[in-house]
Amino acid sequence: MKRKVIRQGNDVLTVTLPKAWTRRFNLKAGNEIDVEERGNSLSISATPMTEVEVVDVNLKGVEEIADYFLGSLLKRGVDELHYSFDNPIAFDKIMKHLSEEVVGFELISRKKDSCIIKEVSHAKEIDFEIILRRIFLMMHEMAKDIASSISSDSLEQLPSIALVEMTNNRFTNILRRHLVKFGYSDYNKTIFYYHIVDMLEKACDTLKFVCQYFSGKDKLELSKEYKNIFGSIASFFATYEGIFFNFSKEAVLDFYNDRKKLIKTGYSLLEKAKSPDEKIVAHFTLVILQQIFSMVSSTIAIRV
Repeated sequence: MKRKVIRQGNDVLTVTLPKAWTRRFNLKAGNEIDVEERGNSLSISATPMTEVEVVDVNLKGVEEIADYFLGSLLKRGVDELHYSFDNPIAFDKIMKHLSEEVVGFELISRKKDSCIIKEVSHAKEIDFEIILRRIFLMMHEMAKDIASSISSDSLEQLPSIALVEMTNNRFTNILRRHLVKFGYSDYNKTIFYYHIVDMLEKACDTLKFVCQYFSGKDKLELSKEYKNIFGSIASFFATYEGIFFNFSKEAVLDFYNDRKKLIKTGYSLLEKAKSPDEKIVAHFTLVILQQIFSMVSSTIAIRV
């Protein structure tokens, strides 16, 4: 876009900033922006100037899903929540969610039928890439541990493996909230990073469901073929991890072809399943394969 240079005084020249851009970052007169000279170009960047957002939430009649409201509003970027409720189970749900899945928020006030949750610490500058790598590492290890436990009938390991999902939730919540409030460093890529982080959280949920289902079993009604599919899922995720951090078009093509083969295997497992356990394995296989593959489109948007 072009801008006219405006003279102010004898020696000062100014240009106006695009209105949509200033609105995106909530800039007002007096705020600071960064200006970097690059030869015959100037690079202008800004950190979003966020205002404290306070939301009143009436939970009366829906207290049992109080944690869902909390999680959703925190991801939206809300800074302070004022809850009202009739049933004290709402407070229990909120505090459990805070202790297990939220970082930087604390209970500020509690009464018989209300409470206030407020952000008490948040750094605008976070180690986004480091946290994202940690999420990938945890999920890779989680998938491998599930494959090992099921292939060896070591079901007693599954409850502890499932606990990894809570740490994953904390990390993905940090990143999603940060992306909503401040955006990615390359702002045009924000929506794609959000999609990837969101799908990583959902895929980890699916791995947790696998653990929860089979940890309640005394014995697996699975043939060797069904047990081994979890190793293929772990390898499939590792391949995507490689694409994300070391992108190449050729790797995407190989990944696409691998996915077609595994989907075909998943359909075959579903058709010939002889027990409820085998049907569950086929179902989870198809679900998590699609969750993992769905991140490729956003990865291409980021890397190309």
